[in-house]
Amino acid sequence: GKQLSILLLKNGYEVSFLGRKKNSIGPIRTYEWNLEKKIIDEEAVLKADHIIHLAGATVAKRWTKSYKQEIIDSRVKSAALIFDVLKQNKNHVKSFISSSAVGFYEDGNESFLNEDSPSGKNFLSQVCLQWEAAANKFSELNKRVAIIRTGIVLANEGGSFPELYNPIRFGVAPIFDGGNQFYPWLHIDDLCKIYLFILKNQQLTGVYNACAPAPVKQIELMNAIANAAQKRKINIPVPSFVLKIMLGEFADSLSSSLRCSSKKIEAAGFQFQYTQLSAALESLLAQRN
Repeated sequence: GKQLSILLLKNGYEVSFLGRKKNSIGPIRTYEWNLEKKIIDEEAVLKADHIIHLAGATVAKRWTKSYKQEIIDSRVKSAALIFDVLKQNKNHVKSFISSSAVGFYEDGNESFLNEDSPSGKNFLSQVCLQWEAAANKFSELNKRVAIIRTGIVLANEGGSFPELYNPIRFGVAPIFDGGNQFYPWLHIDDLCKIYLFILKNQQLTGVYNACAPAPVKQIELMNAIANAAQKRKINIPVPSFVLKIMLGEFADSLSSSLRCSSKKIEAAGFQFQYTQLSAALESLLAQRN
């Protein structure tokens, strides 16, 4: 959200947030909403031309029964709250652009997964199905709907990169479940540019994978990070049963092979800045130094 806001402001957009507390920082005003109390400052929604929905509790932690519900509610109920405001009030919102995740797909092993590939049956897949259904409802209000299934985001702030890089700093590279599963990565700059691209191109609707053109295997990802950082390391195998003990059900997502295709967004005219993992990692590491 922070990175995307900077890009939108640079491109002449006025940006507002929905958040837990009302405030104004620089050019960005935050309007209050509260999912539990079903409270939302309607002004934020009704003044908008476009809505980008990024809300969602992190999935990268152990899932208890209550936390699973929080993962779903933070995505689905937040969209429903906005939907109700638009349904009940005159507005000029043109687009509803929603995040989703490549966790939608079932394990594809070595096969490329495009936007028409089947969904999985695990918890993350079910979250994505409900998430996307909540977004697609906005078409009932004659709003353009676009959904961005995001891969593993490489960014210094947030994203997955700090968690991947930290053990390598100490000479260790954990290799999950053999390391031969494909991970669909992309640089944070390209992710933000995809949102801007879809925002600007009003003819674009439906689902788009947000991942670089060349997914890599998990072991290749860890080796590439070490090479880019010029760190010597030892690969430490972490079998699936150990992942399960450490992380519970979330461990399944680390073992899934999701070789996602970027051809649809590229065919629409989007050009990636970072097509190769090495260049993406060098960019991030240069920012850290």
